[in-house]
Amino acid sequence: PDGTGAQLTLTNHPNGGPLFSGPQLQPWTCQKGARDRKCDEPPTFKYKYVSTNPTKSGLQPYDVKSPPSDVATTTTDQGKKVPFIVRIETGYMDRDQFQIASLYQPGKPWTPFAPQPGWDHKLLIFHGASCAVQYEPSTAPDVTGSSNPTSGVGQLALGEGYMTMSTALDNSGHDCNVSVQAESLVMAKQYIVTHFGLIRYTIGTGCSGGSLAVQWVANAYPGVYQGILPTCSFPDSMTSATQVADYALLERYWITLQDTSESRGVV
Repeated sequence: PDGTGAQLTLTNHPNGGPLFSGPQLQPWTCQKGARDRKCDEPPTFKYKYVSTNPTKSGLQPYDVKSPPSDVATTTTDQGKKVPFIVRIETGYMDRDQFQIASLYQPGKPWTPFAPQPGWDHKLLIFHGASCAVQYEPSTAPDVTGSSNPTSGVGQLALGEGYMTMSTALDNSGHDCNVSVQAESLVMAKQYIVTHFGLIRYTIGTGCSGGSLAVQWVANAYPGVYQGILPTCSFPDSMTSATQVADYALLERYWITLQDTSESRGVV
């Protein structure tokens, strides 16, 4: 009312990161085709579709220049009936790969303020298993869900209108670091909002190391997810690693004991 105002400084962080995870892991070798030391590379796109032919299961390759005649339709959870065509975008941010998939009608416009009707503004994120570290970009987990233990969940979610996403840094077998994992998620979600539109809510899912990632991030960075679907869960990586080490020691003990007993003629 008195004419005064507030100021807020916005920082435009680079696409290659970091955002809040701190100094980035070194050494780091970028992928072939990277344009700079942050591993930036223009995104690529491919299309797949569900066929009306019952002998063609799963998602089939879709040629935009020569569209197939057997494209099935799907009805989203918002009641929108659209062709079951999926666009998969592959790009790089935070020095590593990401993938985004959604129902998409080639040749029709999509803006953040007017997205295509096939998207219900919901997001499902896939995570990879294990727990390790690598020093170069890797492949983001499959966003169609075909490599997920709950087979077909990706195709089912896409057919319902969900957008699916993954980042290589959220594959725990490639990057088992909760701060970097959360940063990668936040950057990828911001990319979706900027290019596709607002997100109603986000669900994360993964098995084994993927379950670790969704539970870690949900606990340490509340708000990144609004729901999680962990499968084949582990309490944490170090507890499991200790158990595996114990198993190896016990196995060696019992084998040594057996060999000693047999050498003495004891059965």
